[in-house]
Amino acid sequence: MRILTAFTNSLGGRDSYHLGVSLAEAFSCPLDLVTIVKGGDGRYVLDVTDPAFQDVVATQVDDWMTEIMEEHRPRVPVSKYLRYSLSFPEGIIASAEELKVDLLVAGGGRHGVMGRVSLGSVGQTLLNSSTVPVALSPRGMRHAPLDGLSRITVMLGESGRWRGLLSTARKFADRAGVPLRLVTVATDDSQDRTEIEERAEALLAEVRLDLTGLDDQRVQVVYAHGMSAAVLAMEWNRNELAFLGSARLAQSGRLFLGPDANKILRVLPVPLVAVPADAADGGSGS
Repeated sequence: MRILTAFTNSLGGRDSYHLGVSLAEAFSCPLDLVTIVKGGDGRYVLDVTDPAFQDVVATQVDDWMTEIMEEHRPRVPVSKYLRYSLSFPEGIIASAEELKVDLLVAGGGRHGVMGRVSLGSVGQTLLNSSTVPVALSPRGMRHAPLDGLSRITVMLGESGRWRGLLSTARKFADRAGVPLRLVTVATDDSQDRTEIEERAEALLAEVRLDLTGLDDQRVQVVYAHGMSAAVLAMEWNRNELAFLGSARLAQSGRLFLGPDANKILRVLPVPLVAVPADAADGGSGS
């Protein structure tokens, strides 16, 4: 397993760094610290320690990376990279693909509520085009980084396209040795609760045919008037991650969040991990 953190010398970049370090330590894996500088053809990931690229920009970026690593020294191996690209999110996605990482970590926008995920232009682009799972840091993560992981909650959509999302969440949960919590939200008061719960169990039973390790899992149904209300009503642990899948319209292998997922992330009190659509699902359905 390998994690990439998108770094900029900003508050959001520092939030991203602290979340990336926390997750790399929780999953016991190397961390790639990557920043993007506009320019060049963007074809290669460049190691900023290479003397051939010790120009003014590379030196300044290396200084920023070294500074934050000295402030909070990781307990896992860290590699630093500078990539030239005309687009920050495109450069980060290309770096994630070339480095073959399992998770891409990014910070939020400049504005928003402390402790909540706030989307800037980079976050919006990543959540609608990344080919690898994206973890978004809540605002202020630099002040209170995760202290290990306690649980992974998987928010399951109504479409039932759960296989890719559950497969990814289970992989990360197994790696960290933490439990999964499976949750789906019911917002239609006209539906019979027994029918809703039976359908959720039937959908999970279908996934069990392809995935092992889910025999003891049950789907918790949260009843609320809306997605935001459901998230606010749920109990969340201090060191927890929330996994969301892509919308049913997502292109296979790419991220694309639907309206329900966007409602969830605006009030989510823990870091978010968004998972690209799985080919077997044709979209993960959040």
